[in-house]
Amino acid sequence: EPTQLEQGEHSKTQLPTSWIQASRSDSEVQVVLSRMLRVAVLGVPLLLLVALGLGWLVVDRGLKPVDQVSELAARIARSAQPSERVPQAPGSDELAKLTRTFNEMLSRLEMQLTRERMFAHASAHELRTPLSVIRATASLALERDRSLEEYCAALVQVREVSGELAILVSRLLTLARPAESLELKPINLADIALLIVELYNAEAQTKGITLEITLEDAPVLGDAVALALAAGNLLQNAVKYSLEGTTIWVSSGRLGTRALLTVQDAGPGLPEADMQRLLQPFQRGLAASGSSGAGLGLALVQTIVDAQGGSLELTNHPQGGLRACLILNSTA
Repeated sequence: EPTQLEQGEHSKTQLPTSWIQASRSDSEVQVVLSRMLRVAVLGVPLLLLVALGLGWLVVDRGLKPVDQVSELAARIARSAQPSERVPQAPGSDELAKLTRTFNEMLSRLEMQLTRERMFAHASAHELRTPLSVIRATASLALERDRSLEEYCAALVQVREVSGELAILVSRLLTLARPAESLELKPINLADIALLIVELYNAEAQTKGITLEITLEDAPVLGDAVALALAAGNLLQNAVKYSLEGTTIWVSSGRLGTRALLTVQDAGPGLPEADMQRLLQPFQRGLAASGSSGAGLGLALVQTIVDAQGGSLELTNHPQGGLRACLILNSTA
């Protein structure tokens, strides 16, 4: 007697009791196959051409901003005039980011070139005056024979003007010096504050001005020579514009993660609207009328602290006077 597994296999392989069979002639099949072959031979290349055309249109449209950026960069390289802008690509994809970033770069480049042209023009103007004085003084002294006293007076004038010219050139070089040339080492702003007070104490006493100093540790990583020049400019300005019999306060210390060196005078202060303007080269305030200088002091300080990752903060004190503060990152 067969088992259950054998019975199941027998039922699965059981043949049907009837069949239905259909057939076509070989000629009809060959006609159908030849039609399919013609459709494949003619249609596939056509579909490939259509696909290539559509792909080319899509790629060309997608890469058009890249071509515009490339052409604009070539025009700017030839003309050195970055005033043009690339049409902003729509959306927020990579091409839109590329055109937006490229336009922002062009804006910054145009601003920088404009500032450099203005700086070069103003520098030439400021250098022309002392050079003209030196040349005129020497020419007058050589026009005819003069006494020893007259020659000495002319030489003294040339020495004074050439000294001012040397200071101007030194400040211009400092403004143009790249940040990479600074030697950053661990220093203390308290030492810088003490140094500048010693340097300008005699000048302050000549004007009847008292210097008061308060020192607290303010360790930073910076260029000691450059920071001494920046802080010295702040103190020199304070002595120049403070009234006789007043006091200038110089201090150093820390506030959180920041190290501070502050110079506060009792002068006329600065109008709020002029503070940002005076940070640009060759800009002078109303209080500077009639005094010597080219208007480079605050611009020089700003350049030095920017190159060392710091900032310059100018505020008018409520009781009068200007408070100038060098702010750097503390290493403590």
